[in-house]
Amino acid sequence: MKIKINSKVMENISTNEYIYLIMEHTGGGQLMDLILQNDGMQDEEAHRLFRQIVHAMQYFHQKGIVHLDLKPENMGVDAGSNITFIDFDLSTRFTAGKKLKKFFGTVLHVAPEIIQEKEYKGPQADIWSLGLLLYAMLTGKCSFEASSNREVKKLIKQGTYDIPPHVSEGPQSSLCEVLTVDPMQRPTIDYVMKHPWLTQGEETSPSPPPEALLKLLDPAIFENHDQHGLRPLKYLGIHGNVGNSITEWQHTSSLSAREPRRSPAHSR
Repeated sequence: MKIKINSKVMENISTNEYIYLIMEHTGGGQLMDLILQNDGMQDEEAHRLFRQIVHAMQYFHQKGIVHLDLKPENMGVDAGSNITFIDFDLSTRFTAGKKLKKFFGTVLHVAPEIIQEKEYKGPQADIWSLGLLLYAMLTGKCSFEASSNREVKKLIKQGTYDIPPHVSEGPQSSLCEVLTVDPMQRPTIDYVMKHPWLTQGEETSPSPPPEALLKLLDPAIFENHDQHGLRPLKYLGIHGNVGNSITEWQHTSSLSAREPRRSPAHSR
């Protein structure tokens, strides 16, 4: 398995308020483009790419870093059709057992505990976002769709979503585990990685050792950001309080109508 933790940083420019990262071009475009081309991915391709993403997140969490902004727009696909992380603007360090108090992100992509502005554990918030990402990869849609922010937040807090009939049992099971409303009941990244659906084919595509992974962003960038009290970088201009309006993702992913299939297991 080939995992590219992040696009190469060619140059970084610091100002009093922002840090600008000049990064290498990802030849395959954004993951979102790949998702929308075919109204979602086939199970095999979703499995391959999602396993790369989970492996990378496992590495981040082992190194004490949470991403906090996992979504298709923040991932690229290189010329070899492998995942590349291209946006770390909300990433931060965490200490095991301690909770975070900053509430930011895009409504469609954040965990219920962030929506409710409760103190939260970063790794658990990342796990929820992995579920949203997998759902988008499999269906070409957002997990929680409604006509207003208020309704979207209500669905997120309830954990109410629909899985289309074409999604097979393996990824369905993984979705139901990670999209657990109670963060205390949500699986860890190691547990997610051991799900039977994700372990399929491991013998023929083993995980690389940690030293084979590309280095994370220069730690000095994180330290410089923290020391100067800088606000999150605003690459897309959509960050801030989680009360922000529904973003362009909902509009671009408004594909063909579907007959929903509900299950009590989807409201955990």
